[in-house]
Amino acid sequence: MKILFLDDDEFRWKKFKSQNPDVDATWAPNYHAATKLVDENQYDIAYLDHDLEFYQPTGADFVNYLIDKKIKIGKLICHSMNPVGRANMVAKLYGTGYSAINMPHAWEYGVNNVLKLF
Repeated sequence: MKILFLDDDEFRWKKFKSQNPDVDATWAPNYHAATKLVDENQYDIAYLDHDLEFYQPTGADFVNYLIDKKIKIGKLICHSMNPVGRANMVAKLYGTGYSAINMPHAWEYGVNNVLKLF
C-alpha cells in the first residue's frame, strides 16, 4: 500500500508517520511536490489537506489536477481542518470515479481505521 500525504504542516506528517510506521508513505508539503510525485509514481491512497502554503495552489487545485490528468488513486481522504475546502474537494471528486471521504483530522488515526470507512 503506497500513500501520498499532501499537507504543509510537518507536525501532521510526523504524527501520521508515528501512527503508521510500517506504511510506505511519502510527504508532499505543497501542490508542486504532490503533482511531481503523482506524475512519477502510483499511489493507492492519498491524504489531502486543503489549505497549503500561503498564496499557493490548494488541495482543491490538486484534486483538479488529478481529475484533469486522469491520475487514478484508489482512495482519497480529505483531512483538512478547513470544513468548506474539505467539502469542496469531496464534491469535486463526486461522480468522477474516485472514492473519497470527508474526514477532518484523519491523519490522527491509523490508516487501517480510516480505511474501514470506505
